[in-house]
Amino acid sequence: MHFLKFPGPEGLELSCIDYGGEGGAPVLLMHGAAAHSRWWDFTAPALTDRYHVVALDRRGHGDSQWAQSGRYEIEDYMADMHAVIAKRGLGAAFLVAHSGGGLPCIMYAAHYPHNVRGMVLLETRPVYDLEMVERMRNRAPRPPRTFSSLEEARKSFRLTPPTAGAPPAMVDHLSRHSFRQLPGGEWINKLDRNTGRRLHAFDGIQWMRRVSCPVLVVRAGQSTMNRREELEQLAAASARGAFVEISGADHQIILDSTDAVIRIVRGFLERNW
Repeated sequence: MHFLKFPGPEGLELSCIDYGGEGGAPVLLMHGAAAHSRWWDFTAPALTDRYHVVALDRRGHGDSQWAQSGRYEIEDYMADMHAVIAKRGLGAAFLVAHSGGGLPCIMYAAHYPHNVRGMVLLETRPVYDLEMVERMRNRAPRPPRTFSSLEEARKSFRLTPPTAGAPPAMVDHLSRHSFRQLPGGEWINKLDRNTGRRLHAFDGIQWMRRVSCPVLVVRAGQSTMNRREELEQLAAASARGAFVEISGADHQIILDSTDAVIRIVRGFLERNW
């Protein structure tokens, strides 16, 4: 496992983790909103025996640079993906995404079908309607909250929604990698609070109708974020789509049901490689 930084759109410095497996079919992992690439630390290593696995920090998240332009739209995240797949030479890849990381994947697969071998969407909300977008846009701007130490910062860490039983060690691991130190010694969250403030309404179901690769849509059986019928509709919009549900998990599915996620993702990759 090693960490890479490279230039992306707008001259932004993007960061990703290469978990290894070079020479195997490429797999690009996309984290959800307000998360970062280390969310994949519990699943990615189980894939590297056959696949070259890379996890991207979306702009404004993790160790990727914040966009001073404020450009955090789905098209911008898609452009970041293209920087990894096409410009960094990852090559035609399988896309595996959690939550909001799935929307730029759907758009990317529609725009660049030759670059996508297949796509797994884990708990991806298919539609951002006007009410949701307006709520995010109207949040009052706030400067980053500062902390005097990493230990103090980690005490503020919360998962939204909470897990449905992930081991505390997982949450502890994520909190350790969610903050960075400023030159003056204070600590802040790596997440730019401006992400989401320029989102527009997005209908992933309509975009999915343009996707030609194999698609697997996965819902958490206890999801508090996605209704079953919505995700079944998303899967049905793809000519090669399928739907599966993992019982006992909530929205943080890659933490709640790590083994089941690994099994389902590996099965999909092996069927479509």
